[in-house]
Amino acid sequence: MRDLSCKNGLGSGYSTLDEWISAEEIPFAIESPMALNHAIDEALAKIGGLVRLLGLGEALHGSSYLLLLSNRLFSRLVENMDLAP
Repeated sequence: MRDLSCKNGLGSGYSTLDEWISAEEIPFAIESPMALNHAIDEALAKIGGLVRLLGLGEALHGSSYLLLLSNRLFSRLVENMDLAP
């Protein structure tokens, strides 16, 4: 596994991508709009006002869960945070 320390943008203390993901993940249940909204709010709080553009790729084409996730994510951003797509 390649080195993903601070010089590569993951912050100090993380030596692998798996370690960074384990420490920074925000769990949620796709079936619960409240849990998903909380996860979105938590993620946005972590990144603060640093984001000017948000893109969401599709890792698995045809997955209904990814479509549901992206729809709920962008709905949350537009309706509750005054952000437009």
